[in-house]
Amino acid sequence: MKSLFLRAQLRALSRCLPIILSSFFCALLLGIGVAWIDGIHASITDSTQLLHGKQRIVSTAYHKKERLLPIVENIAPLTPGFSNLPITAKLQFLAQLEYQSQQHKTSIIGFPTTYINRILKNFQYTGKTLQNPKDIILGKHLAQKLDISIDDNIIMTTQTQDLSPSAHTFTVAGILTSQNTFFDQIALVDISDAQWMTDIEDGATELLLFDDNIAKISQSVQKWSTDHDYPLMIQSWKDKEPYVSIRTITNTINRGMLCFIILCATLTIINISMINTNRSKHDIGLLRALGASQREVFFIMMANTGIFILIGITSGFLVAHIALSTFLAEGFPLGESLSNAAQTLPMAENILPHKDWKRTVSLFLLLFFASIIGIIFPLYRFLQKDPIHTLQKPS
Repeated sequence: MKSLFLRAQLRALSRCLPIILSSFFCALLLGIGVAWIDGIHASITDSTQLLHGKQRIVSTAYHKKERLLPIVENIAPLTPGFSNLPITAKLQFLAQLEYQSQQHKTSIIGFPTTYINRILKNFQYTGKTLQNPKDIILGKHLAQKLDISIDDNIIMTTQTQDLSPSAHTFTVAGILTSQNTFFDQIALVDISDAQWMTDIEDGATELLLFDDNIAKISQSVQKWSTDHDYPLMIQSWKDKEPYVSIRTITNTINRGMLCFIILCATLTIINISMINTNRSKHDIGLLRALGASQREVFFIMMANTGIFILIGITSGFLVAHIALSTFLAEGFPLGESLSNAAQTLPMAENILPHKDWKRTVSLFLLLFFASIIGIIFPLYRFLQKDPIHTLQKPS
């Protein structure tokens, strides 16, 4: 009896096709849309961990200043003093670079040479590594704006801590091509040159942490703060602007899109289920007349429609995966305007979709259960009717 009913439903293509197509397109939009939003998160995460580490140590005074004015010209000296920990010092400031008649104000970042070499391995680099004092590495966009080449001399002008100007000549060691909105617009120098240019002896604006053992590092930081009477705090780069705002916005978009698609899927399936149930009322009436209980009919209909939904959702996510792995795998270019965006936001110029199987399985289950809920309401309402009224064939 149950198998005959199921075969009758499968033969009625007009009944099963709408619910399969609705499930298919909802799964397709959800799979592709969430992959792009996750791609933005992955782009920001990969770039900022190079720039800020997994965590960072800042002075409380610097943190307060940064909250008021979260841009690169805030400078607070931090003496490293943590040689036994996996920490990289960083000094960041604004300076004007001048070559012939071209001038441009940009971010200068001082890292230890060993860490600069680590950054270069992540991107395309032309030239030699920093070997001599007063060597400088320029991002591709910055070099284009200044119309400068490798081995040319460039004048860097900045302000020291007493606000007096400091101008010195540097030699371009190489050009960095990262296709990143941040790294292609900055200059990298050894931290000793950066400290000297800004008058911060043995100082840094941030200390970058590349270790997950935050408990051990926290003890060392607390001890150093007490010994030197200089308050420090450990902070994740995710708590730094503009990343907080960006993550909030993208998470809101992600959740909004997810809720919208789930709601549309549920309402669509409710509507289609009501139509299908009405079309199948004669078959349901026969099942009831043959002695099937309400519970048996309920589970037969649920299994019947659930199979169609399962086919639609599975095929939708499968097509989404194929699309993300083929013609969408080349990424989405942000455009020249965003490529020249503010230097406070490191992000790849070409956003790639980020595929996560755990996320896909979660979305699959969420969409499936939302669809099942969409079946229950019209079916339960229909089964409350007297079986006698359901035996009449639909016109």
